[in-house]
Amino acid sequence: MVRELESPQKRPHSRMPQEDLIFRLNGIERVECGMHKGMPHRHASSYIWIAAVEGEGTISDESGEAVLRSGGLRLVAPKRTFGIEAGGERGFGAFLISFDIFREEQDEPGRLRAVSEETAMSGGEADEIYLPGGRLEALCESIWRRWKNSASAERLKARAEFLELVGEWAAVSASPVYDSHRLMQRTKSFIDEHYREPLKIDRLAGMAGLSRSYYADQFKKRYGKSVVEYMTDLRIRRAKRLMANSGLKLREVAQQVGYGDEFYFSRRFKQETGVAPSAYIKSRSRRIAAYCASSAGYLLALGIVPYAAPLHLKWTSYYYNRYAADIPVHLNGYKLDADRQGNLDRLEQSRPERIVCGADVSAEEKERLERIADVFYIRPEADWRTALRETAAALGEREEAERWLESYAEAAATIGASIGSRHPDERTLLLRFRSGDFYSAAASSAAGVLRDDLGIRLIGPPAKDGEEQALSLAALEADRADRILLLVCQEGETLPGWEAVRRSPEWAELPAVRSGRLHLLPSDPWRECSPSAHKRVLLEAARIF
Repeated sequence: MVRELESPQKRPHSRMPQEDLIFRLNGIERVECGMHKGMPHRHASSYIWIAAVEGEGTISDESGEAVLRSGGLRLVAPKRTFGIEAGGERGFGAFLISFDIFREEQDEPGRLRAVSEETAMSGGEADEIYLPGGRLEALCESIWRRWKNSASAERLKARAEFLELVGEWAAVSASPVYDSHRLMQRTKSFIDEHYREPLKIDRLAGMAGLSRSYYADQFKKRYGKSVVEYMTDLRIRRAKRLMANSGLKLREVAQQVGYGDEFYFSRRFKQETGVAPSAYIKSRSRRIAAYCASSAGYLLALGIVPYAAPLHLKWTSYYYNRYAADIPVHLNGYKLDADRQGNLDRLEQSRPERIVCGADVSAEEKERLERIADVFYIRPEADWRTALRETAAALGEREEAERWLESYAEAAATIGASIGSRHPDERTLLLRFRSGDFYSAAASSAAGVLRDDLGIRLIGPPAKDGEEQALSLAALEADRADRILLLVCQEGETLPGWEAVRRSPEWAELPAVRSGRLHLLPSDPWRECSPSAHKRVLLEAARIF
C-alpha cells in the first residue's frame, strides 16, 4: 500500500533549529556567475548556506539539481559536493556562508561537540527558504563587508549579524508559507520512489497543498523540468540500467519502468536518447571496465561506454552528469585511492570481460585486477595519441581510433586558426593554486593541447623532471602575461589562501587580472590526461579565447 504525504494541516512544523545548537561563522565568500557560467563543484568541509542575491541559478549536488532564485537561502551539509550554474540573462550572484554547529555535551556541561550530521538543521532535507523584501541581501552584504575587515570588533559584529540570519531561517522555517515549499520537495522525493506508477499532477499538487497550476509552475522553476519531463527522465535512466545489466526482455524492461506498452516505450526511448532500445542494447553488450577516470576517457573516444567506471559529481563531473545512467557499475570516484578495496570488490562482483587502466597502480592492485579479468595497461611513457591507438588495437577498434583522431585534428586546426587570427601575439600563463602557492602547469597534458595543438603561446618556467614549478606573485608580475588560466584547488585548506590573494593589491594589478583576462578553470577536463578530456579542452579554449 502506498502511504501518501500528510497534509500541511495535519503535520507539525519541524524545521526550526534545535534550541541547544550553537552556531559559529567561519567565513563568507561572494560568488558572481555570468550568463550560462558557473562555479565548479567543490567539497563542503563545514555547513554552507548559499544565499542568492541576484538572478537565478541551478544548484547541483549528489541528490540532483534545484533552481535557487534571488532571496533564496539553501543549506549544504558537510561532506557534500555542490556546484552552481547561472541561468537567464542576468547571471547569478550569491554569498557562500561557511559555519559550524556545536552542541553542549549533556554529561559534561561546558564541553562542546561539533555537529556534522545533515539532519542538524534540515530534518534530513537540504531545502531552501526565501526571505522577503530584500532582507537576505541586506544581511549578507553587511556580514560580508564586516568580515572583510580584519578588525576584531568588525568580525564580532559580522558574527552577531550571522546569528540574526540564523534567526530569520528559524522563523521562516516554522511558517505555514515555508511548509508548502517543504511539502513540494517531499513530493519530488515521492516521485523518485513511485515514478513507475501513473502519478497525476492533481494528486501531487494536493500533497503539497497547492493548486495544480501553481504546483506545476513552481516545480518547473525549482527543478528545471516539468513533472512529466522529470518522470520521463527517471524512467529512461532506469531503463538504460536494466537493459545494460539485467538481461530482461524489452517488454519486461518497459513494465518495470512504468510503461505497459513496449512499443510506446520504444518510441519514447528513441525520442529521448536518439537511438532505438535494440541499438542501445547492442552497443552495451561489451563489459569493459575503466579502473580510473582517464581510462574512461580512452574508452569513450573509441565509442565504448564503460561497463564500470569511477564516478563522482566533483572529481569526474563530466562522466557523472553525462554517463551515470549508462554505466551499470559505479566505482567510487572520490579522490585517488579513496576506496581502493571497495572498488576492487565491486569490480570482482560485476565480472567484466576486460579492464582498462593506467600503469601507475600498485603491485597488489595489479595482482587483484588480473585475477578479476584480462587487463590492458595504458603506457604512461607513450604520448596520448599512441596510447589511444594501442588501446584501440587491444580492443579491436583501430578504425574507430583513426576516425576519432581525424576528427580531433580537424577541430584543433579550426579552433587554433581562429584563436591565432584573433590573438596572434598573446602570452598566456597556465597555473594551479593550492595550499597557498601558485604552480606553473606548463608541463601538464592540457598545456600540450594549448601549445602544440592550438598554437597558443604559453609562458612560464620550464618543467624540472615533470614537476610543476612554484611561483611567487612577484614572478607572476614579472611575466606580465596577457592572459591567465588558473585552476584553484577547491579544498578547505586552499580556499582561504586564495581569497586572501584575490583581495590583494598585487594580484589586482597583474595585467591579465586588470584587463579581465583571468579565467578560473575547473579540474575537469583540465587535469585529466585522456583523448576525451583533451577534446573538451579544445572546446573550452574556443570559448575562453
